[in-house]
Amino acid sequence: MRSALSPEAPAAERSSGERPVDLVHLTRQCFGDKRLETELLRLFMRQARQIQGGLDAEVGDDSVASLPAGDLLHTLVGSARVVGAHRVASLAEAYEASLRGRDRAALSAQDRADMRAAVDEACGYIGGLLDAA
Repeated sequence: MRSALSPEAPAAERSSGERPVDLVHLTRQCFGDKRLETELLRLFMRQARQIQGGLDAEVGDDSVASLPAGDLLHTLVGSARVVGAHRVASLAEAYEASLRGRDRAALSAQDRADMRAAVDEACGYIGGLLDAA
């Protein structure tokens, strides 16, 4: 069970000590299957960016942007948990609960910016892993 895509740690991991994606978790989820890891990471990147676009859209004319923010966040929580993007999952879960608790339809500008930063960090890290593989 020894994959995590690349033997070399990307710069983001080395500098902060904490990775945007938990590679040990990912390897366990995929039973060490590097192809499956790669596929899940690519799916997560695509879905996370689509969801972030939906959260950022004021009036959506595509299917993702037209979904309620709470539903988008709920989907992102599950997707992030699968690949080990724990910060993305935690933020999305907190914002989902906030929306449901306050009966609001959209995130604040600051919440969207924080979510975007977490998604960008995770996707950037994943991109580095995939490029190195």
